[in-house]
Amino acid sequence: MDVRAGGGSLWGIPVAGGVLSLTGADAGQLLAAASGLVTTVVKAGSLVLGLGLAGAYLLLKSAEKRMPVSSMAGIEAPGRRFNGIIMTDQIEIIAGGQHLTIPMQFVRAIKTGDFLYNKGRVYSVELVDGSSYAQVSFNNPVLDCLSLAGRQTIDVNERGSRLVGHTVEGIRVLRDNLAFALHQSADEAVKLISVKVFERYFQRAT
Repeated sequence: MDVRAGGGSLWGIPVAGGVLSLTGADAGQLLAAASGLVTTVVKAGSLVLGLGLAGAYLLLKSAEKRMPVSSMAGIEAPGRRFNGIIMTDQIEIIAGGQHLTIPMQFVRAIKTGDFLYNKGRVYSVELVDGSSYAQVSFNNPVLDCLSLAGRQTIDVNERGSRLVGHTVEGIRVLRDNLAFALHQSADEAVKLISVKVFERYFQRAT
């Protein structure tokens, strides 16, 4: 049975010229769409609305998986440990003498390693395709993120900082929560960012 919000509205994700219902989408597709909408809403100026939408999945039990940190991440930093969404669009690194700009939707993990003699602290970046870059340096180490506690920044150069892509364990609860959150917040989101932008992430039909 398709997930339906009040009034018989059917929520779905735009995919390849069509609309994939929430019940047909996997966790990765749902989290990518939800986090894209949340990031857009927050950057448009409504932190409260963004937090309301993000709560649909940040409150759920999570686990590490090869997922982008822009969808959902387990984040560790000095004095902090939380699930969140990385809202910075891209990370700029230098690895092996190459200057690379990597969209965050391709980044699976950013980790701080040990301190090596003559090299300083070692950092690594892993992508969702399994590729990795070691002993990197960052041109933009301070990243913008959203958690249930609000908007925060994390400096990946800080000792002990770690970002790893996460997924949620309960797909049915995720679908139900998103359907409810969209039903509650869609009209307000459309007023803020326009129908055209909203429908990049979710669409509905009656």
